[in-house]
Amino acid sequence: MEKQKKEISYMEIIKKSWQITWSNKILWWFGLLATFIGGSGSLNFPIPSEKNNEAGKKISEFMSNYPEIIIAGIIIFTILILILIVIGILGRGALIKSIKKADKGESIGFKSGIKEGKKYFGRIFAIGLINFLFIIIPLFIIAIPIIFLFINKLFLIGILFSILGFLIIICIGFLVSFLQNYGCLYGVLGELSAWQSIENAYFLLRKNIGPSFVMFLIFMVIGMIFMMGVFILIIPLGLIFLLIGGILYLIFKSIGIAIAVSLAVLTFILIFLFLRAVFETFSQTIWILFFHEIADNKIKEEIVLEEIKAETNPAPEVIN
Repeated sequence: MEKQKKEISYMEIIKKSWQITWSNKILWWFGLLATFIGGSGSLNFPIPSEKNNEAGKKISEFMSNYPEIIIAGIIIFTILILILIVIGILGRGALIKSIKKADKGESIGFKSGIKEGKKYFGRIFAIGLINFLFIIIPLFIIAIPIIFLFINKLFLIGILFSILGFLIIICIGFLVSFLQNYGCLYGVLGELSAWQSIENAYFLLRKNIGPSFVMFLIFMVIGMIFMMGVFILIIPLGLIFLLIGGILYLIFKSIGIAIAVSLAVLTFILIFLFLRAVFETFSQTIWILFFHEIADNKIKEEIVLEEIKAETNPAPEVIN
């Protein structure tokens, strides 16, 4: 008879996660570093107009006249992105390991945390790369026939396939997000290789799809509350800097406005990074405690036993 799964107390996990987050403020530094690989970007596609065409011509002229500046800018931008990725991976490993130590009541420090981050850097990077391929390859496979449909002016079929493709990518993205999350936890806390971590992450998600989806919904609510809190904080700060800007304008004219805007932007960035660091630490702590609630140590054992059985049970000989 199978054991009944114990009921998960989500509120207890959230309360304990906040206690760990608030009692171990050194974790916020690791949370700040980890945010560098946790952000999201957006692309804007402006509608063509005469002004945009003129701006495009000017950009084209600049690129043709100063190609070395463009190349240097691309190289610098790429280097900065790579540096942020490295910092983010180091921070992720340090944060996971340090939260585990904090949960056990062990002492944690910044230097020791970074050392742990270095130890798991290659593993976390490999897990991220594999998961990136899991989503980018299906994206290309789905996108190519849809592009051909639109090229051949089969718009109705193209739209239908686009909707279907979008739904498939959403499902794959949902799966990959959990493989990345659980995979990193298996890689750092379980000391498994990148592929073993992803394999165990898949088995864990498959056996706990319900609780994982509930936690996903809880995080949606927590994320909305966080963004609302940031927005509520921005309003009074904006009014304060508006008043400061008016005073500086009376004293220094246009220079005063520039000073006020610069101070406002810098203040908003610093406050947002601070709040994001705390939120990242809190979020990662919740996932770790939740992971311990649902993780089954027998998953790894079952995989090993299957491999041993495959090796120790050779194919039967054919008797002539």
